[in-house]
Amino acid sequence: MNLRFINNYSSFLVKKSVRRKIEVILFVILLSSLVTGCSQTESVDKNIVAIQTVLEHEFNAPDKEYIRMKNDPSNMTIVDQNGLVSAPEEDNELEIYLEDNFRPYFTDFGYSGKVLFLTLHSPADDNGYQITVDKINVEPVDGRPRDYDFTVHVTYQKDGGDKMKAEITGLATCPEEGKIGKIRYNKDHFLFGEILRGQ
Repeated sequence: MNLRFINNYSSFLVKKSVRRKIEVILFVILLSSLVTGCSQTESVDKNIVAIQTVLEHEFNAPDKEYIRMKNDPSNMTIVDQNGLVSAPEEDNELEIYLEDNFRPYFTDFGYSGKVLFLTLHSPADDNGYQITVDKINVEPVDGRPRDYDFTVHVTYQKDGGDKMKAEITGLATCPEEGKIGKIRYNKDHFLFGEILRGQ
């Protein structure tokens, strides 16, 4: 009887030892994955994310849904031949579209008419161009913690013709974390717009 008890007890101890080793190994694996996950999320710059998101909307063009809304008379301010003005409803679908796609990334001041949105979409659509963002580089400006230089690398193509490359540069200012106060494009933005307009 005692021998049987001793055998059972020693078997129990071996199983307990193996289980403890497995628990320690699993704990180490879990801890290392948590540490790795935390270090990756801390390195995200919300300002860079906001700038890249806005530039992707701006330069992947034309957005056919945006063009349709922009050309819909119910979304436009119209002045008739007698000078009478009919304004769109306050919460028209174009306004809601812009709110959803841009307001989360701008300060109130930046969003309230100080920045023009989607300026290349109409000329691209009118003249048969397709623009695709290849890459966006955003870098903080040394000594100016709120300012970011950016370069947008795009491929553009007219009506199935040859694919061409362009770079558009500029500066974005983020006075609040993850919020753009101002975007200023350099001369290459104007020149690219001229290409789209056929001038």
